[in-house]
Amino acid sequence: MCSSDLQLAISTTAAAGAFSLAGAGGVLKAGMAGVMNASASHSEYRGIQGWQYSAGYHYAFRGFNSGYQAVRSTAGFRPLGSDTPAGALLPTRRSDVITANVSMGAAGTAGVGYFDMRAADGDRLRLLNLSYTRQVRAGVSCYLSLSRDLERRENTFMAQMLVSLGRSGHFTVGSQQDSSSSEYLNYTRSVPTEGGIGGNLGYSRTGADTARKDATLAWSNEYSRAEAGFYGTANERTTWGNLRGSLILMSGEVFAARQISDAFVVISTDGIADIPVRYENQLVGRTGSSGHLLVPWVTSYYPAKYEIDPLDLPPDLRIPEVEQRLTVRRGSGALYGDRKSVV
Repeated sequence: MCSSDLQLAISTTAAAGAFSLAGAGGVLKAGMAGVMNASASHSEYRGIQGWQYSAGYHYAFRGFNSGYQAVRSTAGFRPLGSDTPAGALLPTRRSDVITANVSMGAAGTAGVGYFDMRAADGDRLRLLNLSYTRQVRAGVSCYLSLSRDLERRENTFMAQMLVSLGRSGHFTVGSQQDSSSSEYLNYTRSVPTEGGIGGNLGYSRTGADTARKDATLAWSNEYSRAEAGFYGTANERTTWGNLRGSLILMSGEVFAARQISDAFVVISTDGIADIPVRYENQLVGRTGSSGHLLVPWVTSYYPAKYEIDPLDLPPDLRIPEVEQRLTVRRGSGALYGDRKSVV
């Protein structure tokens, strides 16, 4: 028995009249025959227009999966972020990616991939990759990879073992052989999302060069992140440190947060404190004593949904709008509410 399912999506983005982007795409699930996708996008940047098209196919059955994805862009196409200095890089003009993987149960997983990409400046990358992964025991896995650069006619072999220690971090030991040889040993403990201590210890050697060492200690809380460390050889060492955070002045209040790398939104309930706020249906906090809440990790150019929960409001308050979608430009912020959401 065969069934199919078609999903379509359309999106548009505009920023300050200098950059606009519109696109449409669809995914067709053709039962046991696999999944197909296609999309088209049109951009205009400072009067220059361009198109990008993509199409792909993915098939999976009993531990085997394979796929093909193609992207084509005209000379004038620009992606999101092209209206900022950080968006100076042009998109890949064309790319073809073919992959296949087979799971052999306890024996591991083997894969093959072919990557063909041509940049806007004409530079081309063609890479053939063979890989093998196996979990040796609980928390211990190994990875082998052999790559062939078909343009430069160079081979690269890599072997790596990963030992997971759960929340305590993980060890990685590996070796890479290409035009030269290198070995490395690394321990990493990520800083917990809710705040705390993390760090990194590393050792590496390339060819006959002097060994390099590096160490990092990081600490973060709700409002900042501090880091310090060193790297280099026994004869030449660099020590560094930094403290990162953000201060935002909006709606007459100053907000502190960790470094904001994309965009932010300030939620206002017009002075009503302790109101639950949701971002994309997930509870992100409650408004403070002034009736504000900062959401510091907003994805730019995405029309995200923001909601306030009216159940905890006094019964004599009327709320004309408890849900709204906002699109924020990268590197900026927006204000939701403030004498509009709560009456």
